[in-house]
Amino acid sequence: MKRIRIFGCKTNPILKHELRYAAQYFLNELIPRKRILDLSICVIPGFFAETGCFGECWQNDTHLFNIRLESDLNRKDILTTLAHEMVHVKQFSRRELCFGCGKDKWFGKVYPLSTPYSQQPWEKEANRLEKTLYKSYLNHFKHG
Repeated sequence: MKRIRIFGCKTNPILKHELRYAAQYFLNELIPRKRILDLSICVIPGFFAETGCFGECWQNDTHLFNIRLESDLNRKDILTTLAHEMVHVKQFSRRELCFGCGKDKWFGKVYPLSTPYSQQPWEKEANRLEKTLYKSYLNHFKHG
């Protein structure tokens, strides 16, 4: 069973609905065969000021994922950021990416934590796919 929970949108039910719909769409595009997944998406004011990024994704357990997003983004940016983070869900889920013990692993190759963001292959993939996923979502949304 796939479960998607959205937090932080109490005053914006339209955003909550769209994030749920987009997350489901991205999951179906990225990991269509995944049957068991529990995803929490938290929209947080001041997240960028606190972390220096617009979103992040963490795997808490085999099937349990958390995404945190900056709340002060326009529709395009929040959906593109969600698409980016959903690529990380795919990477964790398929065990392409593993974090822990002071090192990161990408397809079994160890990368030190000091690896610059621009040289992290998992970020390169997420950056490359976010725009494609966003455009595909918009096309689906328009015709769906």
